[in-house]
Amino acid sequence: MVEDDISFIEVKDDIGITGVCSLAETIWYEFFPSIISLDQIEYMLKKFLSREAIEKDIKNGYRYFLCKDGREYIGFISVQPKQEWNSISAARRLFLSKLYLVQEYRGVHLCSRLMKKIRQLAEESRCTEIYLTVNKYNSHAIDVYYHYGFRNEKSVETDIGNGFIMDDYVMSCSLENFNP
Repeated sequence: MVEDDISFIEVKDDIGITGVCSLAETIWYEFFPSIISLDQIEYMLKKFLSREAIEKDIKNGYRYFLCKDGREYIGFISVQPKQEWNSISAARRLFLSKLYLVQEYRGVHLCSRLMKKIRQLAEESRCTEIYLTVNKYNSHAIDVYYHYGFRNEKSVETDIGNGFIMDDYVMSCSLENFNP
């Protein structure tokens, strides 16, 4: 891997969606069995990373990007800018919905490239903060997010159907504290 060979291709057609679906299946089955059951992996892939789910996401303002090393797809990200209101004011926040790399590209300092792309997308969308959800038992990802300045906002349990729960932390980072 040469960092200069890393590129991002926005997913806008069936070929891109097929690439995301294929990567998701590979990545989820190589990583998540240590955290969630195979039944839940299968269910979540169908619910959140099927062709239909990704097409719906894109229609609802999510942007997907395939990460490519030369000619090989190695991961993907998905983000959605959101206007959110609290009791005091409105803020534009970028929801980092998905950030995945195939196994051989984890732990080789590639995450900084993905984080730089995420920051660029936040700036383009005029967002002041980035936030995400991460499985409470995904300690490596949590450590990575802490490294980039994210903080833990709260714990959430989300019923996703079929008897499954997502047990997550919501983490966030202001752009001024986010320095990939």
